[in-house]
Amino acid sequence: MSVARSLSPESLTELTRALDLSGVFANGTLGGVLARTRRLDLFGFLVIGVVSGLGGGILRDTLLQHGTPVALTDYTYLTVSTCFRIRPGRSARAPAPSSPRRTT
Repeated sequence: MSVARSLSPESLTELTRALDLSGVFANGTLGGVLARTRRLDLFGFLVIGVVSGLGGGILRDTLLQHGTPVALTDYTYLTVSTCFRIRPGRSARAPAPSSPRRTT
């Protein structure tokens, strides 16, 4: 594979999109961790995950005046930030505090 082929506009676009989606996933996961520590329900967990996952990219595109933010035109971003939050949302509930054991 030549260097010119590996640096084609199509491959750079795919690489940029993959990095952007991995950032959405990572920030959504970070929001999910925050929601879990606050002991939010499933709806709160999803809202915090989506807002933290998509917020950075929307803010970036708005400040750069890049046009309409990509997260609002490409539904893959919403899917990544939502679907990957559903599975952790089921197991994100912190266990109920156990009663202290008495020693007699």
